[in-house]
Amino acid sequence: MMATLQKNHTYTYGIVYLLFLLLCVGILVFLPTLPWIALCVFVIGGFGINWVYGNFLKVPKSGHILSSAFSPLGFFYLLGYDPNLLGALKIMEETVYLYKNNLKLFAEYCLAFFVLSFTFVSFVTYLEIYDILTGSVSGVLLGIKLLLNLAFPILGFILMIAFTRVIAMRLINAEPGHMSKEIHDGMKLFWPAIFVYLAISLLATIVFILTSFMSGIFLPLLILVLAPFLWIFFAPFAVVIDNVHGLNAFRLSIQLIKNHGWEVLWRLAIPLGVFTGIVYFVVLTTDTIAQYLLIDIIAGESPLAILVNNLHALIDTFVYTFTAPLTVFIPPTILYFVLKEKLSTKK
Repeated sequence: MMATLQKNHTYTYGIVYLLFLLLCVGILVFLPTLPWIALCVFVIGGFGINWVYGNFLKVPKSGHILSSAFSPLGFFYLLGYDPNLLGALKIMEETVYLYKNNLKLFAEYCLAFFVLSFTFVSFVTYLEIYDILTGSVSGVLLGIKLLLNLAFPILGFILMIAFTRVIAMRLINAEPGHMSKEIHDGMKLFWPAIFVYLAISLLATIVFILTSFMSGIFLPLLILVLAPFLWIFFAPFAVVIDNVHGLNAFRLSIQLIKNHGWEVLWRLAIPLGVFTGIVYFVVLTTDTIAQYLLIDIIAGESPLAILVNNLHALIDTFVYTFTAPLTVFIPPTILYFVLKEKLSTKK
């Protein structure tokens, strides 16, 4: 029995920690006037469980102490600990390194994304101001807006395919071609990529419907509903980078994730969460300053107010666009290659 528990130690640890949390909740329920007892049990017990499991995994000293001291976060860290996979901090370090050393190349694609946004926002601004000044909306202008609504997402999607391929090339030290060539090559993968994204969207719709009926239900059940998203997360990368089409892309993604669910979740959540949090803080700060300085202008409905508000939106878009390699593209692409290498080593 001990051999079985050691072989499936991740599940054993997860069950033990879950039972420990239920014990803490039980203490709060049966001793509501003595919450400090539950707190002491939670702190001491969480430290002890994580310390024993960290010792079993032979986690480095600093990670061992921190994961034991901060047991809720440490729980997820230890579930996702794998010395044979690139760590979350290392992924962040390589992300910054790759962006820094390919700044000019990546900036060209970021600029292309921003030009699409700038064109659309500029036209919408003109349309809104035209409506205020004339009191009517031109049917021709509305038709153009409808065409832009259809065309720009398609152009952005093709550009996204090309940019992901360029990042993948730079990760393996290959030289990408001119942007026009990469976009042309990306267009060949448009329909296979669309198939994968539509399948994921369908799954998202099903999950949304299920979760709407599961509000307040036990958290593990909700995790089971959301788990398929992690299994198929790398299907779009399989299409775009390795030209794997249809259901084979989903099969490859499942193979990459198999037996590495928590490890992958941790290595995705930390880099993307940290970079996104930094960017959001910067944008929130600039938004707060702008609103404080321009409150008398942006609160109105004049042409000037529309112009200032949309200009402000463009500034935010500029920040989000030029940090997208950090918050969207590079970390999962690095992890895709790491998992592919591990899978090939296994085979």
